[in-house]
Amino acid sequence: MTAQQVGDLHNGVPASTVHAWARSGYLPSVKIGRHRRFVRDDILGFIERQRAPL
Repeated sequence: MTAQQVGDLHNGVPASTVHAWARSGYLPSVKIGRHRRFVRDDILGFIERQRAPL
């Protein structure tokens, strides 16, 4: 998935925010050359963990 697709899936978060989260390690991603891609199952798990009460 691209950062734009992840942002759309995560209630319209801007792609720039998705990239920042990935660079900081907050959001799981895979770097392929100059591009950063996101595994759908990883992103869905991330979103689910965000919804879970602490």
